[in-house]
Amino acid sequence: SVALMTIHAAKGLEFPVVFIVGLNDGTLPHFRSFDEPEGRQEERRLFYVALTRAQEEVFLTHTKQRLWFGRKTVRHVSPYLEAIQEDLKQYKKPFSGRSTAKKRSAQLSLFEL
Repeated sequence: SVALMTIHAAKGLEFPVVFIVGLNDGTLPHFRSFDEPEGRQEERRLFYVALTRAQEEVFLTHTKQRLWFGRKTVRHVSPYLEAIQEDLKQYKKPFSGRSTAKKRSAQLSLFEL
């Protein structure tokens, strides 16, 4: 099964695989924490908590751009992601949001019983 939750809700829990999405500056750390040094420290601590929820694998994702109130905006990588040692990272080709009818029907078959 898949459990979707916030980092706050994941405290004390462990999962075989963890996905942490949205590792962009302004998202994690959240832009509201920029004005307070304590806020940024708390955000870093929460990121560490999220990383340590994974028993086997953790996947970290970020975007290069996103729609923000209907406008495309450039997104910068989170400093927390940049701080991870390069030898611990593996880069994968980004997901292409374009799907063909063939792919779409193949995915729908996953839900057939």
